[in-house]
Amino acid sequence: MQNSSTPLSFTKMHGLGNDFVMLDCIRHAAPPEAALSDLSQRVCDRHFGVGGDGLILILEDDEADYRMRMFNPDGSESEMCGNGIRCFGKYLFDAALIEAKAISVATMQGLQHIEIVPGQNRGTNPLQVRVDMGAPRLLRSQIPMLIHNG
Repeated sequence: MQNSSTPLSFTKMHGLGNDFVMLDCIRHAAPPEAALSDLSQRVCDRHFGVGGDGLILILEDDEADYRMRMFNPDGSESEMCGNGIRCFGKYLFDAALIEAKAISVATMQGLQHIEIVPGQNRGTNPLQVRVDMGAPRLLRSQIPMLIHNG
């Protein structure tokens, strides 16, 4: 586990009201697996940490172009986050890690596809990063949920 005196290189990004602490685990060493839950809790704390709705790891992947892992402020790992994956794509573009306008990203929810939409008359900065999240599930019977009694 990284202690509080270990330097941590990160980028803070936001998308539609959600903010994320991004860790580039391609250019920098990834934190140890055993430390990720605790690190997420400490980093996402808005009073004593950087503050954020999640900690996102940017990783290489064997099957997809990249892999995204996201940890919630409570330390649990999230399957996917729409605003998070959009920030993920923007980070890849800004860091010149991608040249393609469409890439695949492995997540715990499965393979996601994002598209970089360049802005007009704004140099190389994209106006949008799109992700197809599929049709929304709005009925309770369609939404998986675990209920803990006690």
